[in-house]
Amino acid sequence: MGRGSIAVALAALCMLSIADGAGAAPCRLPRLATAQFATDTNGALLVPVSVGDKTVYFDLNETPNSFVYKDDADRLDFGRHHRVVDDGFFVDGKEVVRRRTTDFTIGHVRWRAFEFIPLDDKPAGTIASGSLGLDFLENDKLDIELNAAAGEINFIEAGVCATPPWAHSAGMALLENGTIPTTLDGKLLYARLNFKLPVSLMDFVAFDARFSQTPPAKGPQPDRAAFDHAFARLTIGEAALIDPVLHVQQTRNFASEAAFQTRVRALHPYEHVDPVKVRPPTDTITLGRAELKRLRFYFMYHTRQLFVTPVEPGAVAVQQEPDADSIQSK
Repeated sequence: MGRGSIAVALAALCMLSIADGAGAAPCRLPRLATAQFATDTNGALLVPVSVGDKTVYFDLNETPNSFVYKDDADRLDFGRHHRVVDDGFFVDGKEVVRRRTTDFTIGHVRWRAFEFIPLDDKPAGTIASGSLGLDFLENDKLDIELNAAAGEINFIEAGVCATPPWAHSAGMALLENGTIPTTLDGKLLYARLNFKLPVSLMDFVAFDARFSQTPPAKGPQPDRAAFDHAFARLTIGEAALIDPVLHVQQTRNFASEAAFQTRVRALHPYEHVDPVKVRPPTDTITLGRAELKRLRFYFMYHTRQLFVTPVEPGAVAVQQEPDADSIQSK
């Protein structure tokens, strides 16, 4: 299966175009589905999906692929994809020879035979049955709005509106590796989104390389001591966050560069991504819920654009009824 591709057939959908001329009404986004975020025991935001007659919860992760815990896949009767993997694919040191697949729906949108990588050892007490990755989000038939402040994820028919009506400037380019260009105190970095983390993270190496500062000494190994650092300004698209606090720690937990490259190949089973091309910790930060709840993301994968706008306290997403009776995949 391709990277979470979905073929969407629209039934009796009224197509709207952008009106020309000054003072024209904003383009109305035809919302096809919405899901209210739930919260896991660790605070992670979860997306509810329907599998058969059951509701299942997945968190959102920053990796290219989606994952499911094996016990949950068995309980929910996920199918097995019998293609034998012969590309050296490993997860947690174990070779994976089968994927798990299922149909699931959110509102009027159906994902058919969606493919998950199975994982052992589900954390005790967690509600999530797994994680949805970029193969879930990246779709040229759907625009996706993530609004953590409003507690929802919306799925909109792609290609109807050139921009979301609340955006006041052109979108920024979406990069192929899933990172988002971000300016932190005047330094260009590349951000990943992680709805599982309560705070935003920066690697020691990035902190030292980009900001020429030495972590405060805490014990015999000061370079291993995690600490919080308040920056002046973080800017993404139209949104500027004042005084964001990032947690600085070692984020690449690999014993060697060879171990890191093995993990990169594991997380990119179809694309065979060259690990050298994956951004090193000197270039990246991870945005956690503290910052994500202050931002509104609108992804247009059909044009490879992203719109990021600030969310004021108490703001909610635009409420519109679905414009289609049904969405089906091939």
